[in-house]
Formats: sequence, C-alpha cells, structure tokens
Amino acid sequence: MAKTRDSLRSARLPAHFDILAIGHHAAAYLAAAVGKAQQPGLTVGHLTLPAEAPPDRLAVVNPKLFELHPLLKTLRKPFCQATTCGALFLSEKPPERGDYSSNTATSAVVGTNAFTNAAADIARAAGVFLAKCKSSFDLSKVEDSGVEMLVDGQPTRARVLIVASPLPQSSGRVIGHAFDADRESVQRYHFAAIDASKVTAQKQLAMSLDLNGTGAWAWLLRAGETAELAVMQPTGRAVLPAGGEIGTWMANLVDHGLLPAGLKVGATTTLQLPVAGALSGETVANRTLLVGPAGGFFSACNEDLYPGCWSAILAADVAVAALGARHVQDALLSYRESWGSTVGDYLRGPQQNLRLLLPLIYRNPIMAARVGEAIFLGESVVR
Repeated sequence: MAKTRDSLRSARLPAHFDILAIGHHAAAYLAAAVGKAQQPGLTVGHLTLPAEAPPDRLAVVNPKLFELHPLLKTLRKPFCQATTCGALFLSEKPPERGDYSSNTATSAVVGTNAFTNAAADIARAAGVFLAKCKSSFDLSKVEDSGVEMLVDGQPTRARVLIVASPLPQSSGRVIGHAFDADRESVQRYHFAAIDASKVTAQKQLAMSLDLNGTGAWAWLLRAGETAELAVMQPTGRAVLPAGGEIGTWMANLVDHGLLPAGLKVGATTTLQLPVAGALSGETVANRTLLVGPAGGFFSACNEDLYPGCWSAILAADVAVAALGARHVQDALLSYRESWGSTVGDYLRGPQQNLRLLLPLIYRNPIMAARVGEAIFLGESVVR
C-alpha cells in the first residue's frame, strides 16, 4: 500500500519544497525526517534519482549510531542482532594474531539496503513527501527563492537541498559543485558473498590491517543468513593481485582456521569510496548541503552509516535554522563548522601508522584493545 501511495505522490509533485533531500541513502531519508520532525509545518520532501540502485552490502556500524537522534532509537532492536565485541587482528603468520575482547558491543553488522529502507520508513512516518524520479532530473537555476528544477519534466523548487547522492554533472554546475572526491581519499572496496552457514559465529570481528603485507584492510562480516568477505585498498597504489583480492583474504582466513578450505565465493563487486573525503572536499554549495556519500562522509576506517547519518542530522538542523534567517545562504555556511568540530574528528580515524604498531598489536592485548577502540568507536590510540 505504501508503494502505491508513493507512486501517486510522485505523479503530483508539489510546486514548492522548503527542504528537499536527494538520494537513495539512509542519510538523505534521515535528514528529511529530522527536518520535518523539527518543523512539522515545513514542506519537506525526499527524491530518489533515476536508476539509483546502490549495491547491497554488509557494513560495520558504530553502535552509537542509534543514539544520534530519537528517530533512530527504533532501529536499535532490528539492527543490533548481529553485533561483535572486539576484534581478531590476523597476521600473515598464523596463528599469530591480536586479540581484542570487549564485554560490550563494539560494532553492529547491517545490510545497507535494509537500513536505507528502514530510514525511508522513518521519513514516511514523519510526514515527508516521498517521490521517485523515473527518467530525467535537472537543476535549472538558483534564485533568491531557491533552486528550480525539473523532475520528469515537472517543475518544482526547493529553498534548500540536502544531497546524499552525487548529482548529474550539469546539475552540479548549477549549484557550483563538482562532486569529485580528492584522489588521495578514494579507496577501492571489493566484497563478495560466501555461504554464511560455513562461517562459525564469532564474538569478535575478524580483520586484517596489513593483508599480504600490502597495508590493505580486510573484514569477515556476517549478519544473520548473509556473510561477506571485504578488502579495501587505496586506488592509487593497489598492490594486491588484480581480481585476487578476495582470494588472498580468504586464504588468510583459512590459514587461521576461521574458514574451511574450498569455500565457494560469489561474484566480486568493487566500489570507489571517498574515504574521509569530506576533510578535503566542499560540503556547502549554492542553497545545498552535502551529506553521506556525496559529502565524503566515510571514516578513515571505512565506516559509512554512522558518520553519514551524523552529517544528515547536523545538516537538517542547519537547514531548518537557515530557513528562518534573513540570508539563507550565509546561514548554511555554518554547516562546515557544525560537522567539522564533531564528525570531522571521527572521520580522521587513528592518526598513527597502524602497520608500525602491528608487532605490538599481535602480542599485547592492551595495544590490540586501543587500536580496536580507535577503529570501531573513534577513540584515541594514545591515552
């Protein structure tokens, strides 16, 4: 019934929005929901772009995500079923490994599509107008009254945009933003599904911080009936065998006794992720705030949902306040300071070269714990 209602809404697009969030990402839905919850009298919408279909994957999430805003508390129970308490940092010389054990959950593993759909439900329940652009989307111009656009040929206007998915280049030029991540921040992320029944449930999350001696990071992830292998390495200096990244990681897991030999692996999907890209990019454009992936809100440890949703909440706060200001664009500029003094620190991740700390991580549980808390919870390695 909800899908039918959304389709009907899309056919009767309002001529005006106070806030319009764009992108099929949890950050966009959450920004719209928070804005509507703060000021129910505002006309707040959410729009998905044509052919938006981000691949579903498993993601590591900081449990503090569900404490960011009251709207997220309802998601704690369904998305904290698959939690891990600490980590096993696997070396290239089994059985040597770093053992970080915690009495409380240090991460949750969630499916990105399921989480995005749950965020969409929150936006719908908050009274956000949900629309889907089926074929064409163009920003046409920016005026004092807001950003004018055509959605499937229908004209509409938004006083403020909150964007989580990169816009078409022509639309980016209209608001004065290129949506290009700094080359140094882009990481290549490979993931592939494996048979979850072959993955023994572990209290700790298995990771490599130096896969095959290359500095690449790798994860073994499981949530319910789904399990994945994932490897991340810098785009500019990828040194693992091309096409063999997942196989290299699986061999390491087999050597450590965490996976059986001969396990079948699904097709590998590769993404380009702007890790910590917000720190070197621009997050404020003309009448526009960038959140989530479009803003480069991935932590240095490859965490997306927590910093992305954090940025969305801050953007919604700034957008609502800006709508009451005399000069909307000037008020939007406070977003840089808002996230820079909060999410910014989290995005940087551990400032130490963790490869140099590996000998200590493998033999000293205290060092393993400090590094684990830095990766999963954003704590400092140096205490």
